[in-house]
Amino acid sequence: MAVAPALGADNTASPTGTVMQNSIPIPVSSPASSVDDVLRPGYRHLMQLINYYANDDPSRTYAAIPVDSDDLSRGFRDVSYAQFANAIDHCAHWLSRILSDPVESFEPVAYFGPKDLRYPIMLMALAKLERKMLLIGFTLHRTAQAHLVSTTKCKVVLYAEGFREVVSEIAPLVDGQVHVIEAPSQEAWLTDQKSERYTWDKSWEEAKDLPFMVLHTSGTTGMPKPIIYTHQMMVSFDSTRIMPDAKHESLLDHMKGRRWFSPTPNSHVVEMYVAFQWTAVGGGVAVFGHPTESTSSLIIDALRYGKCQAMIAPPIFYERLVKEPLGLQTLQGLDFIYFGGASMSPQTANRLVSHTRVQAAFGTTESGMFFVRPRGNEDWQWFEFRESNGIEFEHQDGNLFELKVLKKPELKRWQQIFQISQFAGVDVWRSGDLWERHPTRHDAWRLIGRMDDLIGLADAKKLNASTLEMELSQCPGVAGVVVGGSGQVRPFALVEWTDEDVDNEAKLDELWPVVQNWNEKASQHARLQKDSILFTDPGKGLVRNVKSVPVRKPSEQLYAEEIKHLYTA
Repeated sequence: MAVAPALGADNTASPTGTVMQNSIPIPVSSPASSVDDVLRPGYRHLMQLINYYANDDPSRTYAAIPVDSDDLSRGFRDVSYAQFANAIDHCAHWLSRILSDPVESFEPVAYFGPKDLRYPIMLMALAKLERKMLLIGFTLHRTAQAHLVSTTKCKVVLYAEGFREVVSEIAPLVDGQVHVIEAPSQEAWLTDQKSERYTWDKSWEEAKDLPFMVLHTSGTTGMPKPIIYTHQMMVSFDSTRIMPDAKHESLLDHMKGRRWFSPTPNSHVVEMYVAFQWTAVGGGVAVFGHPTESTSSLIIDALRYGKCQAMIAPPIFYERLVKEPLGLQTLQGLDFIYFGGASMSPQTANRLVSHTRVQAAFGTTESGMFFVRPRGNEDWQWFEFRESNGIEFEHQDGNLFELKVLKKPELKRWQQIFQISQFAGVDVWRSGDLWERHPTRHDAWRLIGRMDDLIGLADAKKLNASTLEMELSQCPGVAGVVVGGSGQVRPFALVEWTDEDVDNEAKLDELWPVVQNWNEKASQHARLQKDSILFTDPGKGLVRNVKSVPVRKPSEQLYAEEIKHLYTA
C-alpha cells in the first residue's frame, strides 16, 4: 500500500479561510422571533438550525470548552453559535483547498484527534463540501481501524497534532492509497477573524436523506461494520415534536437551557448526539472536558468547573464516581443523570435518586436513541416506550422478553433503524436485548441484559449472567466481572480487581461476603463456588467495548485455558 506525502497544517494554505474580514459581531439582543417561527419543527436540518442561531441569536451559547485543558479548575469559556458557524466556514475553506476532487459522491474523510470542538466543526464543514466524516474508535485494534478506512473507500485521513503515530500505524494496513494530512489547531478555526461564508443552502427535502457521517459497530465479535447516518437521523429528536403523543414530557424538555456533559468518546453516537441534538435541536449546551482522558477526577472537574447541570454516560462512570465523596456530591448536585448502554446497579442509583433525577436511556449505533417517556425516580429503572417507535416484545424465558421493532409505513419517520441502508430491506429488527416486564404496569419495561446473557448450564437450566455480574460489581474492590459457564454444571466468575497489587487471597476475602449474599437468594444451579472464581491477570484485565463495559465472549476467549482448568482441576 502506498502512503501519499503528508501535508502538515503549516505547509498548506492558511487554515483561517481565504477572506479575512472584521471580527465576529456578538450582539446581545434577543431574536424577534423564535426558531420554531422561522423553521418548521421536524422539517429542519442541522445546518439550517446552526445558521439560524448564528444570524438571529448569535450570542447564544453552543458549547463550553476548557480555558486550559491541563487544568480544568481554571474554568471554561463559552463558544457562541456565531463563533461556531464562523469556525465551520474557516474549516470548510481549508478542506476545500487540501482535498482533491472526489471520485464518488459523499466520499468519507477520517479524523483522529482529541475530544474537542474540531469534531463537530469538521463534521459540519465536510457536510458543506458534501463529504462525510468517518468516526473511528480509538479502542479498536489497528487492523480493525484500517478495515473501516478500506471498506468505506476512505482516501483521506486527517489527524491532530500528537496523533501522527496512530495514523502512521493504520495507513500501511489500508488497501490502496491514503492521504495523511495534519489538521490545524482548534484555535485556528475558533478565531475572531470572520471567514467568508461557505454556502450550502439545501432545503430539508434536498438534504434529509444525504449522508452525514459514518459510525461503526463495536467490533467485539468480528470486524466493525460501518453505519451511515443521514442528515435526517442527526435531528431525530426534532421529529418527536410532531409525534402523535408529542404532548408528553420528553428528553427534549430536559435538554433545554442546561449544560450537559458526556465522558464518551467522539466516535460514539451519544457524544455526537450531545454535540448536535442536545444543542441545536434541544437547546442545551455541550460541555467539553479533558481532551484525552476520562478519569473520575477529570470528570468531576468538568462537571464542577464547567457548571454542568446534567450528564449522560454508561453506568460504569457513575459506579466509579459515587465511590468518591466529591464525585457523589457532584452528581447529587446535578438536575439530571442519564445512563445507557447497560443497567445501573440499584446500590448506585439509591445514592442518587433522593438528590437528583435519574433517567434511563436506550439505543444502539444502528437504531440511534429510542424515544421514551421520562419516569419518576420511583421507576428509574423502567422504560415506557412511545408508541411511534413501533416496538414489540417477544417472550424468551420466564419473565424475559426480547425487544424488536416492526416496520410500519405510518411510523417511517420515527423508525430510524430502517433508515440505515443495512436494514432498509427488512421488516423486523431484533435488538438482542433482554427485557423484564413491570410486575403491575404492562407498558413499563426494564433492561436486564443481552440475549447472550442467558447462559444454558449442563442441566438445561438457565442463568441470567448479567444479574450476577451486577451483584458482584458492588464489591468496592471490583473493577469488572464476566460470568460464564455455558454447558457446564456450574457458573464461573472472571473478576477484574481495581488494585492489581492486591493478592488473590485478599481479593477473595473481600469478595466472598458479596458472593454469600448472592448465594442465599439464588437458585441452587446459579450459586457461585469459591473454586469457580477466577481473578484476571495484572495488566491483562477484561476485554471492554467503547463504553468501557466488559465484553463476555472476547473475555472468555482471552482466559480460555484458565477457565478450562476450573472445570478439569
